[in-house]
Amino acid sequence: EEYPGYLYDMFAGVDYEVNVSKPIGSRIENVMFKGKPLDPNQTLTLGVNNYRYSGLKAAKIISGKRNWESSNSIRDMIVSYLEEEGTISPEVDNNWKLTGYSWDEELRAKACELVNNGTIETPYYKSLTEADLLNY
Repeated sequence: EEYPGYLYDMFAGVDYEVNVSKPIGSRIENVMFKGKPLDPNQTLTLGVNNYRYSGLKAAKIISGKRNWESSNSIRDMIVSYLEEEGTISPEVDNNWKLTGYSWDEELRAKACELVNNGTIETPYYKSLTEADLLNY
C-alpha cells in the first residue's frame, strides 16, 4: 500500500519503540517521557502543522483542540528564526528504534550498501525484500 513518508509521524521529547511485528495501530510501545514510562492518563501537547492537524483530527487519531495557531507558514517561521538566531544545528537524538524483526544482518548490510550507493532505488512506500537482492 502506498503511504508517503511525510505521513509517518515522528516525535521529539519522548522515547519509543516501533514494533513492526504488531498490527498497524498497535506498533508503538515502551513510550518514555522524561525518562519514565508515559502514564496512559497523561496528556501531552503535540506540535504539528495545519495539514497534519487536520488529517489527524479527521481520522480521529487526536481529539484535542488547537492551543495555538499562526497565519505564518512553517517556512516563514524558520526564515524568521534563522534571521534572528543565524543557524539551526540539528542533532540526532536516537529517541526511537525498530523492534519485532528478525532479519539476516548480512543481507541487511548488503541492502544498505546497495541503496546508499544508488544501485537499488525503491519507491518511498515499498520495503526491500530478499527477492530484491537476488541479482546483486
